[in-house]
Amino acid sequence: MRAGAALGSVVLGMCCASVLADLPCSRIVEDRSPQDLGGDIVVWQHYGPNDIYGYDLSTSTTLTICTAAGEQTMPATDGSLVVWSDQRSGNNQIYGYDLASEQEFLVCAGPTVYYPAVSGDVVVWADHRNAQGNDGNYDVYGYNIVTDEEFPVCTASGAQLHSAISGNIVVWQDPRNGDDDIYGYDIDTDQEFPICTATERQLFPAISGNIVVWQDMRDGTADIYAYDLSTKTEFAVCALPGSVQGRPDVSGHIIVWEDHRNGGVFDDLYGYDLLTDTEFAICTDPAGQGSPFAGGTTIVWDDGRDGSPNDIHAATIPEPATGDANYDACVDGLDYVIWSSNYKTGTTWGQGDFTGDAHVDGLDYIVWSNNYLQGCPGTPGAVPEPATLALLAVGAVVLIRRSAR
Repeated sequence: MRAGAALGSVVLGMCCASVLADLPCSRIVEDRSPQDLGGDIVVWQHYGPNDIYGYDLSTSTTLTICTAAGEQTMPATDGSLVVWSDQRSGNNQIYGYDLASEQEFLVCAGPTVYYPAVSGDVVVWADHRNAQGNDGNYDVYGYNIVTDEEFPVCTASGAQLHSAISGNIVVWQDPRNGDDDIYGYDIDTDQEFPICTATERQLFPAISGNIVVWQDMRDGTADIYAYDLSTKTEFAVCALPGSVQGRPDVSGHIIVWEDHRNGGVFDDLYGYDLLTDTEFAICTDPAGQGSPFAGGTTIVWDDGRDGSPNDIHAATIPEPATGDANYDACVDGLDYVIWSSNYKTGTTWGQGDFTGDAHVDGLDYIVWSNNYLQGCPGTPGAVPEPATLALLAVGAVVLIRRSAR
């Protein structure tokens, strides 16, 4: 649901082995479960009474967003606005709150609207207005805050649910073909388009920039798939046979999800970095984790390690050092071996492309050599040992020979 920078083409992933231990994390809010993360803002529904609260990660402060009469549920945020389902009038309505101006506003008067999402000036939600009785026919509607205009996104038959938005693109799960599929809508062009109509069910889409992710049942168990809108390419993010992965989220180049590969009673959390083509463990504590949300390189989730009720924990993904191909926070000879093995054939960071031009070549060797030992144990900037100088010399010879071919 988070808005993010558009990405170019991405490399297919099938759940490679994790290269990181659990990320260092901390408990930020006690006895609560996150329901969305946008930028630095985490939001949740406070049970009994049902009100909306938030937490600003940049200032470590709790935010009181709405404590009106009736129930407030299902909050979502893009970091600037918070939206939620509100029953203060007796019917389900959609309200919003501007974090900068601290002003609340009505989005849709209902009477039966749920699951709002927001990006920039546009709010979208599931709407029951066209239903015949209790037939379960939900459509997707939107509202432009600046122009004060409401508009239909999708009014196809069946229940269009779990809508998400990033910029001008809205996505949702859609049962019009029998099983749930993933569809999209471009607000600027007023065009609807299919994203995934594979066999079995595709559920719980999320979007950031050009990347759409969802939970996919095509192989019999839940996997994580994605689609790049810029290249019109679908790819598997994590498809472990016989293991369940679900409830994904995406922000920029980071995808996160719940994962049951390790067995046990509870889920763990894993992630995938599209820029480095690397999967990583977020948290595998045996007490169980769920509901992960990504905001840039920050991840928040519901964590049970301190007993019931669960708490909100957060972690930040360390950015890899320039030249660190294997993502172990140390630019060393192992990264040189990766670069050398993929010279002239690799296209990703994990294959030695440190310049981001989709080519593993001599420029990447120069980047690696200039950053040798960055992040490694020892004194930064120390004069290289003889073995280091020898490795750099070997690399230079290899580069000269290959360039001469």
